[in-house]
Amino acid sequence: MDASRKSRVAFAAAYPGHSDTQCKVPALSVKKALDFSFHDVNNFLRLVRIAMEAISC
Repeated sequence: MDASRKSRVAFAAAYPGHSDTQCKVPALSVKKALDFSFHDVNNFLRLVRIAMEAISC
C-alpha cells in the first residue's frame, strides 16, 4: 500500500542512521498506535496513551 510505504519512508527519514533505541521509542510508540487495527478500541486507546506518554518525556 502506498500509505504504508510512505509511513516507512517518513520514519526512516526521521531517524536516519540512528541505532540508539531510546531515541526511537516515542516515534515507534506513535507508529504502533497508528498501525493498530481499530477493532479493539480499548487496546488502541491504551497504545495512544503510551505513545503520548513517550512523547512527553
